[in-house]
Amino acid sequence: MLDTFLGSWTLINDECTYEVGEPLTSAKLVNKLDDDELIITLTYVDSSGTERQFLFEQYADGIFRPDDTNGGDETSLSFNDDGNLEGVILKDGEVVSALEMEVKDNKLILFLGMKFTGNDLQSNTLVFEQSS
Repeated sequence: MLDTFLGSWTLINDECTYEVGEPLTSAKLVNKLDDDELIITLTYVDSSGTERQFLFEQYADGIFRPDDTNGGDETSLSFNDDGNLEGVILKDGEVVSALEMEVKDNKLILFLGMKFTGNDLQSNTLVFEQSS
């Protein structure tokens, strides 16, 4: 199932939607396996021209494991009933960030939810096409 998500993907700017923050200038998503662990690397340029990187490493087995990166202390990765990948980042038992990836019509759609204030996750939807 992971094979569907693997490879390099390039952002399609005009298909993305943002609830929070400014639109990205550009982005590349690379999903690869290291043994059975999925490594998700999102390298992007923000609206100010600064290059940044988001890294998420986890096994797609639904088990929460200690992880102090990305503002949390535990993470998990699993497949939902639709076959999409779902990642969760917890801090003190509370969801602080979540991601969902689906591949549809030869595009990878990445939903990134982030908690800034209150109890609601704010979500950005990034759309990618496979690149070489």
